[in-house]
Amino acid sequence: MNKAKSYYTRAYAVGSVQEIGPRINLRIKSINEIQKLSANQFKKPPIEPVYIPPPDTTMGSDSVVTISPTVPPLPGVQVYSDSIEFETAIGRYANDLKNYQQEVTSSMFRIAEIFLMEFEMPDSAVKYLEGIVEKFGDTPDAPKALSMQIEIANDFGINDPEQLKSELLSAYKGTLFARMFSDNPDADEFFSNIENVIVDSAQVLFERAESAYFRDEYFDAVDIYNTIIIRYKDNDLTPKALFAVAWIYENLLDDPGKAVLAYEKLNSQYKNSDVSKALSFKLNEIYKFREAQKREERLEKLREQLDEEKLFAMQKAYQDSINIEILIEQFDRKDESFILSLESDSLVAKAAEVISYGEVIIADSIAGKEIEGYIDIKILINAVGLPMDKEVFRSTINFPILVKSVMDASALSKFSPAIDPQNRPVDAWHLLRFMFPFK
Repeated sequence: MNKAKSYYTRAYAVGSVQEIGPRINLRIKSINEIQKLSANQFKKPPIEPVYIPPPDTTMGSDSVVTISPTVPPLPGVQVYSDSIEFETAIGRYANDLKNYQQEVTSSMFRIAEIFLMEFEMPDSAVKYLEGIVEKFGDTPDAPKALSMQIEIANDFGINDPEQLKSELLSAYKGTLFARMFSDNPDADEFFSNIENVIVDSAQVLFERAESAYFRDEYFDAVDIYNTIIIRYKDNDLTPKALFAVAWIYENLLDDPGKAVLAYEKLNSQYKNSDVSKALSFKLNEIYKFREAQKREERLEKLREQLDEEKLFAMQKAYQDSINIEILIEQFDRKDESFILSLESDSLVAKAAEVISYGEVIIADSIAGKEIEGYIDIKILINAVGLPMDKEVFRSTINFPILVKSVMDASALSKFSPAIDPQNRPVDAWHLLRFMFPFK
């Protein structure tokens, strides 16, 4: 967590404050909250007091007082010999234990919510929820943690939702969260009795989200709205919370992708709500956004394909140059002008031949200078002996004007075509070397 906090701090320093500042600030704030809440997990639980009755003193037969031995308590354990004081201490311990468990499980549950909703890391959220069930299975937060695990399993495919549901119904039968996943038809009566409690809880959260919004704490508001969406899927406030999330992402946080996801979820899951019915004006915009998104995805694929093709072409050109080098090394007359087939033996049985070279014009600017070396032209000669395409393969002569003259001369040269193994003329690539001094 400290490394993550350091990373976001550096990113904030070097990035665009307008674009990423609010998000990074929220991330740093969430990391700070996780670190603070994590400290609660390491708090020591209260120690149960011990009752040790006062020593039993009896008068022995020889008139000697005998005292029954007592077991010494462990270090840190409060010992009471008065039964009334002990009962008071036990009551205080039970209350302290309950507060300790509630503080730890609430912290773990909040950390799970942060990982799930802010960092979008359901795997990490599940670890904390599993910890609540394993270590504090007899607390009220245990069935709540199991019910959230079921939601995550349904949404993200982490663990088996049916197995989790079975565990919830068997271990926490009769709890609100078990009733929420129960197939018992009598559950309707139960839900009618607790409906006001749920509405009140959602209402409290909704008011907290609105307060955060009016304080310009938009990411906090989104988090609280998302809590309503996750916890109270059938509440009348949930579609309003979804609309609020979509609107904030669209108009205040400049994140159209998340805004569209929220609008689409509202339209699909709550299409009969008043909020969704008023959303028709947005559907055309969503359609246009999705189409633009698809076009961008297609363009990105085309760009990737072009990059791959460029890379392939570069690799092929490199391999071709190696192959040409090998062919030249194997050629007997490489110290004079020549023509050499670059095709495989399966395509060309006999290379094209030069009938006459085009005139190489020596420019006045280099006339009289000593010119030694060669210029290799890669040239495509068609089945009637005409040069169709050409490019400079390599030159050891550092006179660009001469290289251009050689390119022109190669285009004016006359050739007999290459012959394939069936004794037919074919198009074929060749290497044409102009050796200087040119003869």
